Amino acid sequence: MLVHLKNGGTSLVLRQVDDTFEIVHWGAALSEINEKSLAITGRAVMHGALDVNPGNLILREHSRGWIGHPALRGHRSGKSVANWFVCKNVDAKSDQATITFEDKTAGLEISIKYTLDAHGILKVLSKLTNIADGDYTLEHLLNWLPLAPQADEILDFYGHWTKERQPQRREIGFGLTSREGFEGRSGHDYTITQVALTKATNFSQGEAWSMGVAWSGNNIHHIEKLIDRSKSIGAGEYLLPGEVILAKGESYEAPAVIAAYSNSGLDGITNAHYAHIRARNIHPKRPRPLTLNMWEAVYFDHNFEKLSAMVEKAAEIGVERVVLDDGWFGARRN
Repeated sequence: MLVHLKNGGTSLVLRQVDDTFEIVHWGAALSEINEKSLAITGRAVMHGALDVNPGNLILREHSRGWIGHPALRGHRSGKSVANWFVCKNVDAKSDQATITFEDKTAGLEISIKYTLDAHGILKVLSKLTNIADGDYTLEHLLNWLPLAPQADEILDFYGHWTKERQPQRREIGFGLTSREGFEGRSGHDYTITQVALTKATNFSQGEAWSMGVAWSGNNIHHIEKLIDRSKSIGAGEYLLPGEVILAKGESYEAPAVIAAYSNSGLDGITNAHYAHIRARNIHPKRPRPLTLNMWEAVYFDHNFEKLSAMVEKAAEIGVERVVLDDGWFGARRN
C-alpha cells in the first residue's frame, strides 16, 4: 500500500512494508508513483550489516533492525522497552493521512497524523495511549522524517539577550546532532527550527528541509546520520524523568511538529511558514496597528502626567496602540 500526500510543491510518500510503514520520500513534489518507480529509493545493504535494510521506518523500532534513535522510548518498570508496532488502521486522503499502530505485547497504541497544506507545510501529530493494565513511563515520543542524500549541512540558531537568533551552519557529521531546550519556554538560545540543506543552498537557491516543535516548552531537535550515510531529522518535547506516566486508558499527545521543504533556498522555507500562519482563521485581518513602546522613554518612571503627554503626542503622528513595557511590574524597579 502506498500513501502519497501531495500539496504546495511537496510530496510525502508512505509505503506499507509487511505490517508496518516506512517513509519513502519527503521533499520535492512527485508525479504519479507506483512500487516499480520507487525501487530506486531502496537503501543499500552494507557489508557486515543485517541482510535486509529496515528502511526509514516511521516508528524506528530497534526490534525491526533500526540502529538509530527510536521514535518512542519508555518502559513498564524496566520492561516493554523494545516495541513491535503493527499497523492497525490507515485513513488516507490526498493531503492528509492518519496511521494507527498497536503493540499488543507492550499494551500500547500510537496514532500519527500527517497533514500537508497548500503551502507545503507538513504538520505531524502523534498520540500514545496505554491500553494495558499497569503504568507506562514515557521518556520521549519524537517525530522523524528522512532527509535526501544531498542534505549535507545543518543550520540552527543560538543567542543571548540583544543577540538572539544567531545562525550557525556546519556539516552533518556521523551520529546524533542535537539542540535541546530546558528553559520551559522559547528563550534567547531557542533554535526555533533546525534546517538541513545542501552545501550550495543560500537564501534564494538550493534545497532545504526544516523541522520545528510548535510550542514553547522544553524541546528536542535532532539530526542523525547513520553509518550507511542515511540521514533523518526529528523533533519533539523534552520530557523530564517521571514527567509522563500513563495509567491504563490515558494518552499523551505530543506537541505538533512543523516541517517544510524548499527548492528555492531558505527564503522558500520562510515564505511557506508565513503563508501557513497567515492562512489561519484566527489570523488578524486588519492591518497591524502602529505601536509605541514606552520602555526606552520612561523605563520604570510610570508617571501618569508624563505618560499622558507622550500618548497625546503619539496620537498626533498616527500611533494607534501604546505599550507599557517592563516598567508596569509592581515589584520590579531595576
